[in-house]
Amino acid sequence: MRRVRGIRVVLCFLAVLGVSCDGSTDPARPVIAAVSVVPSADTVLVGDTVRFTATAADMRGRGIAGAWFAWISLDPLVAKVDSAGLVAGVRPGTAKIAAVAGRITGTASVTVQPAAELPDTHPAEVRALWITRWDWHTADELRVLLEGAAAARFNVVYFQVRGVADAYYRPGLEPWAYRLTGRLGQ
Repeated sequence: MRRVRGIRVVLCFLAVLGVSCDGSTDPARPVIAAVSVVPSADTVLVGDTVRFTATAADMRGRGIAGAWFAWISLDPLVAKVDSAGLVAGVRPGTAKIAAVAGRITGTASVTVQPAAELPDTHPAEVRALWITRWDWHTADELRVLLEGAAAARFNVVYFQVRGVADAYYRPGLEPWAYRLTGRLGQ
């Protein structure tokens, strides 16, 4: 009986000091017993990001609102994580991401894959031709010029589409060019 009374005295003394079992100074604050990270696993490309979120729960599994988490990448050469759980792929591989609240840690894994190679859509050599509004007068003359450019293996044609405040394309503000139809605006 004497030992029980001694424990009560120590607990009362700690309560008076305002110290709880988890080291906090607020006895009303719930004790974090588990940290969960969602998603538990994800994939990201090098240079891209993915968001992880963490939740804290007490001994009964009830969520604890307002818990603060420190985010850590266990392999920062593969993936980095910021203070809000945003993970960035650095190089191909797999890394563990940890969210720490108090003394409790939750983890997830992220697989970083190489970024997709973009096809080279630019020609190795540019052989360009500039066609001005003075080089042709009818649609047939323009067609002959373009066929000649293709036969000469030009791979880029710069075409002047506006010459005198008219348009060689479907106009919105300007009238159709006279040279296309023989009549301005039609």
